[in-house]
Amino acid sequence: MVEKSFEHWDRLLFRDYLIEHPEVAKEYGVLKLKFSQVHQNDRVAYTKAKTDFVVRITEIAKEYYVTKGGMGNK
Repeated sequence: MVEKSFEHWDRLLFRDYLIEHPEVAKEYGVLKLKFSQVHQNDRVAYTKAKTDFVVRITEIAKEYYVTKGGMGNK
């Protein structure tokens, strides 16, 4: 159990959204593979490269769970 103010709440929403939406998880996997090849020796660049996707999906997840009455509404 975590409180809504838990600093990593967005990460949990992102994770759970990927679990419920395997097509999005697959898209994320493809993206991660691509960026891991492009930024083989630069962890910071790899992380920055996938940030837009993570932020976009996290916002979608927040709306999804509020509408669904799930975690985002707690």
